[in-house]
Amino acid sequence: MNISKIFKRLWYGPPLVQRFEELAAGKAIVEGTAAAGALEDMITSPLTGSTCVAYHYRATYRAASRTQGVVERVLKDIQVYAPAFALKLEGGTLKVIPAESGTFDKEEHRQLQTGSLAGFSAKEQIITPGARVRAKGTVRKEGDEGFVLSLKTLEIIPEEPMTPAERKKLAKQKKRKKKG
Repeated sequence: MNISKIFKRLWYGPPLVQRFEELAAGKAIVEGTAAAGALEDMITSPLTGSTCVAYHYRATYRAASRTQGVVERVLKDIQVYAPAFALKLEGGTLKVIPAESGTFDKEEHRQLQTGSLAGFSAKEQIITPGARVRAKGTVRKEGDEGFVLSLKTLEIIPEEPMTPAERKKLAKQKKRKKKG
């Protein structure tokens, strides 16, 4: 790696990778489509029972505060990943192995729910196969042409809102379908 690439990496952080041929050993941010490994590697979310490759669970409750009245406090905040899954990139598939994964199941959710805490609420964000995601971690070479990502964090890429022209076009398409 030449000095300018080292400087860019130090200054701007890990590179953003979207195509398989851009992969190189080292820290990276990889954007792609989540894909399940084997069906038995999938996990089930505790709140909705959805089959997924990862989920983020957060449980909160309301508590009295001396200075602020009532505040929301975090009871449980955990990310759980399938043991192995993949990211589909343009030009290939990258195997993903979570470096660390929490454990949490439906029974633990029930225990938190029945703890009779005032204002208890739980939310989960599910990452299913087919979701556009951004994964941060370390890429290492495996075999002759394969790569593996040791995952640190995974997040869904938010969809960009439609422009007014796109909304108008979609409305026209819906109108045509109603007529036809």
